[in-house]
Amino acid sequence: MQDIVKEKIQYLEKRGWKRIEPQLDFNHLFTIGFNEVLDSSGQFAADIIEAFKDNPFGWFGSKGKQARQAFVEKLCPFSILPQAPLDVPHLQAQFPPINAYSEMDRVFEVLSMTVIEIACRRLLGTPTYLGQQIGDTVVIHTAPERFDWNDRDIMGELVAQWNNAHLNLSKQIQWNNNGTALVQTWQLYSNQLREIATAVMNDIGIEINGRAYQVGKLHPEYTLADFPDDVREISEQLRHQLIGTNPVDRYNILIQGVPGTGKTRWAQSFAAEVLSPQGYLVAVLDYKSLEDFQVPDYVDKVCVILNDADNLCLDRETAQSGTTEKILAWLDGSRAGYIQPRYLPTRSSIVTILTANSTERWDSAGLRQGRIHAHYTFDRVLAV
Repeated sequence: MQDIVKEKIQYLEKRGWKRIEPQLDFNHLFTIGFNEVLDSSGQFAADIIEAFKDNPFGWFGSKGKQARQAFVEKLCPFSILPQAPLDVPHLQAQFPPINAYSEMDRVFEVLSMTVIEIACRRLLGTPTYLGQQIGDTVVIHTAPERFDWNDRDIMGELVAQWNNAHLNLSKQIQWNNNGTALVQTWQLYSNQLREIATAVMNDIGIEINGRAYQVGKLHPEYTLADFPDDVREISEQLRHQLIGTNPVDRYNILIQGVPGTGKTRWAQSFAAEVLSPQGYLVAVLDYKSLEDFQVPDYVDKVCVILNDADNLCLDRETAQSGTTEKILAWLDGSRAGYIQPRYLPTRSSIVTILTANSTERWDSAGLRQGRIHAHYTFDRVLAV
């Protein structure tokens, strides 16, 4: 084990990392006082004895490691990794996702991972501090501006700090249904967490259809300029309504028309060209997925696209009990606005775009003014 740790450290030292040896800081010892030093030494000895009672190799186990870290942290505070800030919003992601997760859980796990990675690699810039702990040794990067987040250079518990953010990254081997897997856990802390997520949300979309999910780059088939004049006019009306200094809290758009009029294509193009550049997460869902859909706390603005919504909001006298009520609750905003995140401000905006061939089977409550804010009919079949 020690040879492996030694080899890792030697490799990192060749790539710009510097070993930080634990050294007593006498000014620090004078500040905390002799009694506290004595208490820390006694606690360390007691913890090590307890570790050896559980395991003859307790010095190398988790209890021994925790005892050593606590002792060094107390007496040599500058040779340990900085701790994560307290009472600060944070986003955690694990990759690959746990097998037992539902499709909804998995898609948001991958989304969270994507947001953190983009923030660290592109948005936040050069860390002011970059260090990692391997065994009992801490190494720091002497030139963080040259660090490229290469997986080969991340061999221990890594901490990166910026002026407005703190990242913890760890790797460990975990068992799953297929054997063992290397699992990465990322934790990003920041008082500007939602602003960071919004800044990296541009061009990111998710799709959940109950059987599969996808997280990736938006790729609409058409641009808004490809649509007829009357549709382009609708696009400009909605752009003016939705984009401004004060985005709408909730806005529901219903696009109705016979097949072939470009309803779905327009919804995708409008979301990609108008909303995504403003920091909206674009989520393409089916009806079943909407029932379980909960907007993550760190997402400030979201555009939900629901295609083929003919049977979405059925007459409550004939529909399965509770299904239409869930849709009405989403359109009203009660599902997303009642409980607010503890450390984050009120969410800015949720836009829902529904496309349907017909709304004949809809419950009248679904079409009530105030639930559907904009209702348009597409009546021109697009040329293929």
